[in-house]
Amino acid sequence: MSLDRMRVERINTPEQYQELLEKHRETHSPTGRPLFPTHMIRMEGEVVGSLCLSSPTVHMSMDKSKMKVRDSLLMLNIMDSLMIENGIKNYLFACEETSPYHQILDKRLRKISGTDGCQEFHLFKREL
Repeated sequence: MSLDRMRVERINTPEQYQELLEKHRETHSPTGRPLFPTHMIRMEGEVVGSLCLSSPTVHMSMDKSKMKVRDSLLMLNIMDSLMIENGIKNYLFACEETSPYHQILDKRLRKISGTDGCQEFHLFKREL
């Protein structure tokens, strides 16, 4: 898998945000918005998701029809690199229990105690 295939870019212009918003509404909800996106994810030039790196909790949104398990693992590595670049060594990652990526996170990251009874999402702690 080539890294050329996937790219993460900071959202700097209204046009970039609009492109992300249109794709998000196309793949998630006609009225929805990604949570505080700071970066957009492109695969082979097409917007496939976003990252939020400006919150104590990292949010990632991805098009499940385009992104596979291997792609999500690559995104976790890219996210780690971006966090290290910004001097952040620990962060929380929120994931809905119904997400196909929940099982991956559950195996790889430590679940924050107190979220076990939550049916909507769990928080996972990433320590770099």
